[in-house]
Amino acid sequence: MKVARVVLLLFFLASLGARAIAHRDPLIVRYRGHWYFPALRFYSGVVFEETDALTPDYRKLAQSGRIRALFPPIAYGPNDADETLAAPPPTAPDRRHWLGTDDRGRDVLVRLLYGMRVSFAFGLLTWAVSAVLGYAIGLVSGWRGGLVDLLGQRLVEITAAIPVLHVILFALCLFRPSLWLLTVLWTAFGWLPFAAYARAEALRVREELFVQSARASGIGGWRLFTRHLLPHTLSPLRALSPLVIGANIAVLAGLDFLGLGLPAPTASWGELLRQGRENPQAWWLLVFPLGALVAVLLALPFLRDVSREEGG
Repeated sequence: MKVARVVLLLFFLASLGARAIAHRDPLIVRYRGHWYFPALRFYSGVVFEETDALTPDYRKLAQSGRIRALFPPIAYGPNDADETLAAPPPTAPDRRHWLGTDDRGRDVLVRLLYGMRVSFAFGLLTWAVSAVLGYAIGLVSGWRGGLVDLLGQRLVEITAAIPVLHVILFALCLFRPSLWLLTVLWTAFGWLPFAAYARAEALRVREELFVQSARASGIGGWRLFTRHLLPHTLSPLRALSPLVIGANIAVLAGLDFLGLGLPAPTASWGELLRQGRENPQAWWLLVFPLGALVAVLLALPFLRDVSREEGG
């Protein structure tokens, strides 16, 4: 279980620092007594007296001694193709490209890092919004009961009956695919399990003796809801969240694998897996993305078990 935590922590830190690990532009530039940060903002060539280039060639400027720059360890961005390959891409792992290149000559390790960032962003964002929305609906429905509970249950049943894949296909025909669009679409259905668990917990807790005592002592309304109901209904959230985050990451990889996810040339694990299917001789396009995906999906359930043990 500790290994699962370490794996997830390393993956998460790598996703956060992908820009500092791999990119063609430097992190920090020192030029004529001033500091510049290309990792945070764009600078035109005019800033560095390159009037004939809109985008400055930082490596050329550094080699000429005109600037002092700190570059990331890997000199490729997620969409940078290596035009000096000895063979047509995809190429096998070597000293320059530790995990090989894809069918456009882009570094697979770099694509994995940036795809990891997209995967974690989608998984965590959809989990957070779905959890808040689902718990709000479920707690209010179970706490109030009566007509409110009846309407809440009908809302859950109607939403659950809608075919998710058909909705995604229809939306992608109307709008340009993007991470935000997929997040909104998946969140529109991802709140259902949270609502079900929250409602069940609210129905249980509202009959507990300490809640009845609080009501008898005159505590009611928002104070009773936040101080007595909400803290005692969060256990399912801790147990369910790792599984939901893993499911969200797997869904994004599946959509990208089918060509229904993020637009090109966005780096994603599913897009690398699709390349592996189209290039069966390039085993590295299948092994490394699949290994990263399996590692995350296996580590998250162990994290759930840890949270259960710590929660008693």
